[in-house]
Amino acid sequence: MSRQRPLLRRARATRGEIEIRNAREIYSNRFGTLYDDDVLFKDGVEGRYIRFLWHCRQTVAVLPVLEDGRYLLLQNFRHAVREWVLEIPKGFTGDDADAETAARRELIEETGLVAARIETLQTLYGDPGFIGTPTELFIALGCTPAQAPEPEAEETIGELIALSPTEARTAIADGRVRDALTTVAILRGPD
Repeated sequence: MSRQRPLLRRARATRGEIEIRNAREIYSNRFGTLYDDDVLFKDGVEGRYIRFLWHCRQTVAVLPVLEDGRYLLLQNFRHAVREWVLEIPKGFTGDDADAETAARRELIEETGLVAARIETLQTLYGDPGFIGTPTELFIALGCTPAQAPEPEAEETIGELIALSPTEARTAIADGRVRDALTTVAILRGPD
């Protein structure tokens, strides 16, 4: 992954923006960097904000739609929340990959599926109060098995679960789906 430069705008905060006075890197690893920024608010008050940037231009998330119209979700153990989370495949754009190529790569790695067609749904910020890297959200239509899933060593993927669009929306309503990107994808997906 290429290293992304911090978003640093030194313009005066005249329209309500928060001006970054100093971007201080406090932690970095091969995935991303955490910044502790000295900031200036519109009213002249100084403060601090913390923000995280992944080391890529953007991340991707893709809703797999099987040929029979069901959505394929996966159980993924997420370290930050210490839980198994029902979600869609997600990942990073690589140094030379565009977002669609990255979405196709994540789809086959995490589910073993290939898509007949892939479409962009929208660009989102998963948590704009903390993470400054956008996510390109895709829908993969006409998905068929191509191989066994081959998740990366850092991924802990469990069961793959096929749900009808109605069942997927019910999973949001009853709290089984709590991931924001997955929620948006399901709500934007076909019936």
